[in-house]
Amino acid sequence: MPGTKSPDNMVNKLAILTAFIAVAAAWASPAYAFQEHGPPEGLYIHQLAHIFFALSMTGLWYGIRSSSRFRDDRGWQLIAAGAALLTLWNIITFAGHIFSIFIHSCHQHTSKEIPLWMEWTWHILKLDNIVCVAAMLYFYAGLKKLLRSAGVSAHGRRQERP
Repeated sequence: MPGTKSPDNMVNKLAILTAFIAVAAAWASPAYAFQEHGPPEGLYIHQLAHIFFALSMTGLWYGIRSSSRFRDDRGWQLIAAGAALLTLWNIITFAGHIFSIFIHSCHQHTSKEIPLWMEWTWHILKLDNIVCVAAMLYFYAGLKKLLRSAGVSAHGRRQERP
């Protein structure tokens, strides 16, 4: 039948996809959590962007929290949590960039060792993507909840209510 998929066809597609992923992973280059920028202009603009993004997410969080919908709708509560986490992510990443500057300048210009607390703090701040991914998951869950409460299916079609 033309409308059905045979199990052999699905196995072949899965094998091709697995081979593609294996080949792509073999030639992948490392991806670092922090995006380093050329001194000093690139870093200044990037740090300003973190400040403005943090302020925007704080404003979004405050606007949602002060709304009457926040108390009534779980979707808005999840989105507010995502905005708060993105504010935290911006603060962590901003601090991580500053620690990177200190560590690189200390390492290049002096023969002193970097203090252990500073090195550990820098490594912990490099885990900023954990906070960012959590924020995106909260946003996703909140939007999904709002869609469901509006009666829209995942495919964008209006659901009939019984």
